Amino acid sequence: MEDAPKKRKAVRKARVLGVGRDVASSTPWTSMPGRGTGRPPTAGRRGPTWVFELHLAVQTRDVHWTDGIERASLGPEVAGVTTTFSPVAAGTHRGRANVDELIGGYPVEDVVWDPGYSLCQPGTVHLRLAQAGIHRTFQPVTHQRGTKPFSGDALQIDGQLFSPLLSEELRDLPVPPRGAPEEEKLVYEARFNQRA
Repeated sequence: MEDAPKKRKAVRKARVLGVGRDVASSTPWTSMPGRGTGRPPTAGRRGPTWVFELHLAVQTRDVHWTDGIERASLGPEVAGVTTTFSPVAAGTHRGRANVDELIGGYPVEDVVWDPGYSLCQPGTVHLRLAQAGIHRTFQPVTHQRGTKPFSGDALQIDGQLFSPLLSEELRDLPVPPRGAPEEEKLVYEARFNQRA
């Protein structure tokens, strides 16, 4: 008895929902960086669809003083002005997309950024900013949280060093659910402040 031929799975392709005027009326094929279809336009198909990422640095209020836990003294309100921007081809390394502009441009003392930047290797982002005297602040992503091994008896929890005398109930603290009301967030915050 012969085996029945295996059915091939249908290949699912991404559906283009729309193309902006700038892409639809693009000039003939160029060596423009980015990820496109890889084929020049012809009568039967459109030109390449370019995908870019835009990395922005936006000015915020200065922190004059903080106890590192829950109290901070902020400077005057400032306009949310974009101080640097870097349009790069999709898939470009995040650190290479913006670190040079942060170091060489407008004077920066502290960077508060999206969690994705925390995933960059220390040598490409964190070390370079530290050498330039720029402090980094970010919320760790899920797999960066919790207790990690460190030297000796010291505990590394959520990227911070703690004494081994830290009580067990303060070691693995949950974060509030996305979209939680302010009152609920304050309950979670109180536990982090107690640990700090």
